[in-house]
Amino acid sequence: YSDYISEVSEYITLYKTMDELYRFWNTTIHCGSITCPIDDLLDKPVYDKNYSRVGTFFASIESDAPSRTYGVLIDSYLCDTWKAPRNTLMPIPTNYISNIKDTICLDKTLDELKEYWKQHFNSLSKKRKRKKYSRKGSF
Repeated sequence: YSDYISEVSEYITLYKTMDELYRFWNTTIHCGSITCPIDDLLDKPVYDKNYSRVGTFFASIESDAPSRTYGVLIDSYLCDTWKAPRNTLMPIPTNYISNIKDTICLDKTLDELKEYWKQHFNSLSKKRKRKKYSRKGSF
């Protein structure tokens, strides 16, 4: 049948073990109809639908789960504009990726991305308040 399926009956029997499948699934990224090796995506520039720079593609492994979370290190200009801390890493859903060549293109605008991150992660929604410290007392 294929490189993976050895037999189809009431059950599907695979040639690959779970470990082999896990390695494959965690070394490629599926973006709609596009499948690409993660190594080809790391450190690539990411642009929005209008070809405005968003940042740089990163991947991280969740410690408690066998899945990966993909993220974009937000461009420093956007961090300043959005009043976010420098080196802000924001998750990016893989279904937002529309094209992969020398760059990664998303099918969302900067405003749509900012709104998504505000709604789901709350990191861009509020200005951070500074704590006031008193000189009195000990630490």
